[in-house]
Amino acid sequence: MGLNPESLGFSGSNITGTIISFGVPDKGMWASALYYSRISPDEELGMRYSENVLAYSMGKVLFSNLSVGMNIKRMWAILPSPYNSEGFGIDFGVIFKITPQVKIGAVVYNIYNNMSWSDGTESYDELITPNIKVGLSYQSENLVVSGNVSIPSLSFQVGGEYLFKKVIYVRLGWNMDSPTFGLGFKKDNIVIDYALLYSLNLGGFHHRVGLSMSF
Repeated sequence: MGLNPESLGFSGSNITGTIISFGVPDKGMWASALYYSRISPDEELGMRYSENVLAYSMGKVLFSNLSVGMNIKRMWAILPSPYNSEGFGIDFGVIFKITPQVKIGAVVYNIYNNMSWSDGTESYDELITPNIKVGLSYQSENLVVSGNVSIPSLSFQVGGEYLFKKVIYVRLGWNMDSPTFGLGFKKDNIVIDYALLYSLNLGGFHHRVGLSMSF
């Protein structure tokens, strides 16, 4: 189970967000999870607005070196009445294990999607262009290094995490246009995370706080 409150009220000056998820490991069927996210701007728009996603995720190890996964998601925006927007989407991903430490993966976001906007009298459908991410990761007992690139935008993300004394995580990375820094603290089955991001596109510093528990 995880909470990632960019969310518990911590965010930058322009955007607040909430992420809540709950996952169950593969017990012979499929690993599965429920995921909810909400993003809304803080700035004065003169109206109430937020973008929301509720998703069911499933994944399966097909072979010792190959795993697949899928998201089925409902998307909607909260707008002043009588305006509304809602739709559905599907993401699909695959991970291939090259060695026990090295993995390569790819995911297609919105491989299928249907988003509809309405003003109460007329409506139109918005086609969300699918986005592909391809990534590579290395993982040892205490170190994780990974990176990915988005297609067709060619924006990229890269980062690393080191675990000290099996208690403290230290993270550094680069997210499209900005550096990132993070810390985590692990106690038994509980992990508390903090991340600091600076983004020119989003208007400055952003703080993220997360809490996760394993059972």
